[in-house]
Amino acid sequence: MPGWRWRRGDRLLVAALALAVVAAAIVAVAQPWAGGPAGLPGNTVGLIDTGGGRIGAAVGVGSPAGLAYGDGSVWAVDSTEGKLTRINPATHAVVEQIPVGSLPSAVAVTAGNVWVANSGDGTVSRINAADDIVVHNTPVGNLPVAIASGPSGVWVANQGDDTVNRIDPATGKVTRKVQVGGRPDGIAVGPDTVWVANGEDGTVTRIDPATGQPSGPLPVGSGPAGIAVTPTAVWVANSLALTVSKIDPATDRVTDIIGVGDGPSTIVAAKDAIWVGNEFAATLSRIDPRTDLVTRSVFVGSSPRGFAATPSGVWVAARAFAAASHRGGALTVVSQDLPGLDPARAYDPTWTPALATIYDGLVALRRSGGAAGFTLVPDLAWTLPRPADGGTTYTFTLRPGIRYSSGALVRASDFRRGIQRQLSFGAYPAYYEGIVGAQTCHQHPRRCDLSAGIITNDAAGMVTFHLGHADPDFLYKLALILAAPAPASAPDHVIDRAPFLPGTGPYKISQYRPHESLTLLRNPYFRQWSSAAQPAGYPSVIRYDQVASQSNQESAVIADRADLAVVGSNGQSLATRYPARVYTTLKVWTTFLFLNTRQPPFTSLKARQAVNYATDRARILGLNHLAPGQGAVTCQMLPADFPGHQSYCPYTTGTKNGIWHGPDMAKARRLAKDSHTTNVPVTV
Repeated sequence: MPGWRWRRGDRLLVAALALAVVAAAIVAVAQPWAGGPAGLPGNTVGLIDTGGGRIGAAVGVGSPAGLAYGDGSVWAVDSTEGKLTRINPATHAVVEQIPVGSLPSAVAVTAGNVWVANSGDGTVSRINAADDIVVHNTPVGNLPVAIASGPSGVWVANQGDDTVNRIDPATGKVTRKVQVGGRPDGIAVGPDTVWVANGEDGTVTRIDPATGQPSGPLPVGSGPAGIAVTPTAVWVANSLALTVSKIDPATDRVTDIIGVGDGPSTIVAAKDAIWVGNEFAATLSRIDPRTDLVTRSVFVGSSPRGFAATPSGVWVAARAFAAASHRGGALTVVSQDLPGLDPARAYDPTWTPALATIYDGLVALRRSGGAAGFTLVPDLAWTLPRPADGGTTYTFTLRPGIRYSSGALVRASDFRRGIQRQLSFGAYPAYYEGIVGAQTCHQHPRRCDLSAGIITNDAAGMVTFHLGHADPDFLYKLALILAAPAPASAPDHVIDRAPFLPGTGPYKISQYRPHESLTLLRNPYFRQWSSAAQPAGYPSVIRYDQVASQSNQESAVIADRADLAVVGSNGQSLATRYPARVYTTLKVWTTFLFLNTRQPPFTSLKARQAVNYATDRARILGLNHLAPGQGAVTCQMLPADFPGHQSYCPYTTGTKNGIWHGPDMAKARRLAKDSHTTNVPVTV
């Protein structure tokens, strides 16, 4: 078969509870690789003209994460090497490379100074532009990811604690700390206002730099990231909604919403245009600010991660995609049971990896590892709705033109039909009984009438849910495959044989042999509308083979008859014999602790530090009986003032070279007492 197929040495034997690896292998993003009109190779920065054509040579910059222009130079941040690269914009030559802090993510320029936000160590490095050396490191908040400068000073957005710091450019000291929305991702400084894009909340916060008082929040699209200011407007790139919101600063209202490419995350205001970098589409969108229309879309061949407007054009930072040469071929999975066929019954987590590539809902959880995988994103809907009527009404607008694998258009009424199937014979109807009329459907399926609870308009592509009472988890319930839409042809019974229910994902069910195999092929009508919600995937064919014996599953992979097996108690033994071929996803969540820092007691830094000192990460790791090398102790909980906390993760109790290694209950109790926390943290 043409395309790729994993080499025998790369095959995986997967530990139990790691079935998500199947989904990861299936839904990894496959993106265009060849260069386009701008032709920027991966991991370079380059200059483009007003038409999107490249001017001069591209400049290699490791893993570029941010750009700025000032003092006659282009300044590029290299997040991997921890360096700031100074580029001569006339010759495209590298003038200097300056070491900065850990994981630098953004850069800004003031008169005579360059400022770099170091997300890894919670600092901002100040570089003297005349001497190209770091003259000062300023501690700021947790996880600074964006920085901007203007008449009111240097402003830094701290994603880890939802704050913004103002740095006095004369002294280099923090003079203000402002609480903003959830997970600030972008910041822009205007003549008399600071604007902050809050990625988690889908809002923008407006800060008065004279008083430090925030106002808003102003609702925009889903996942606002980049933000730019012009004399008459504020422009926000909504990374999950695939749109740009235009805000009128005089009224604090969104006056226009402009559709762009997949993953708009960076934006810059140039002389006569607004340029948007679409991270997953590998494109640039040029918006005419007079008409609010996209006048040009430029394929650059790599992932745009930053902009800098200069007198000669716009510089773009482009990062390489993961190699896309793997697209095609077949993936064979062996497991004890085959996935079910009907999304209404898809509550078994072992079914999810297969069915998630076939069916979509109005919303989804982001296809990503780590904490980002718990983020709600719009899927078949354009945006995440804001609840109305006290949290009892949710209104969605569908993306236009999406088709099922049968070729039929997705209609608003299909979502009511999908919920009705779930309530009548689904795996977990209780999740949706809060919808007006739903209890009757569940108790008396033949009298089911959801016309008052789910109002649909096929012509407008609108779906409105009315709940009997507020349910803060309702969007998460809609993100389950259980709530997938059902076309008019869907039967009113559980599907266990052909014809199968068509879906909207990148794959469709091609063949099902009970107790033997399930084969998925490409959905010919699929087009990737959002990488975050439903990536296109790599394999051309995915085959699930039912193999009852765990030893036979392992043998199939070892003998090159299968690519992946989901194995259980034998994981430790396999890890010893095949250390490069065993993988577990447990390590991504066993050592993470998530605290709501906007609710007491964790609004207090000392309370968070108390939990930190009381946590025995090594013991948590041991409780999971992970195979050697398949778990890692992490430092996510360590506060910014811990000595060496970015370079050393504690594995055992005690100290070494003055660095804390493990639980210190005495210190934890003192910190808890100081923070007025009544419940003292205990060691796991």
